[in-house]
Amino acid sequence: MNTATVLWTLLAILSLVWVPAAVLMAAGRVPRGWGWLEPVRRRGIGLLLLYGNIPLNTIPRALHTSEAVVLLGIAAGCLCALGGIFLLIYPGPLPAPGERR
Repeated sequence: MNTATVLWTLLAILSLVWVPAAVLMAAGRVPRGWGWLEPVRRRGIGLLLLYGNIPLNTIPRALHTSEAVVLLGIAAGCLCALGGIFLLIYPGPLPAPGERR
C-alpha cells in the first residue's frame, strides 16, 4: 500500500466518525447527561475547525501538487487548527463578579 492510499483511507474513516459528531455538537444536539461538554456549540465548531486542518494538509500532498499549493494548505490548516484549539480551550465570556457559571 502506498502512502496516498493510506492517507485517503484515514481521511475517509476520520470523516465518517468526526464530522457527524462535530456537526451534532455545533447544532446543540447532544444527550442531556453530557453537561460537561458545555458550551456544546462552541466546542462543536472548534472540532469542525480542527477537522478542517486535516484535509487542508493532506489533500495537496496526496495529489502531489506544487510546493506553493502545499505551503498554502499548511498555512490555512494552521489557521484552522489554531481557531479550533482556541474555541475548545477558551470557554467563552467570563461570568460577572458574584455570578455563578
